[in-house]
Amino acid sequence: MMKSLQNYTIVIRPDDNGTFVAYIPAIPGCHAWGKTPDEARA
Repeated sequence: MMKSLQNYTIVIRPDDNGTFVAYIPAIPGCHAWGKTPDEARA
C-alpha cells in the first residue's frame, strides 16, 4: 500500500527570493515552491 503525503513530515521554509519552499526529507527530490507557505504545500 502506498503512503499518502500526509504520512510524511513536510518542511516549509522561506527562500532567498521571497518565496517559500516545501520539501519532504524522507523523499529525495520531492520539493515545491510557492508565493505563500500554503501555495508551496499544495
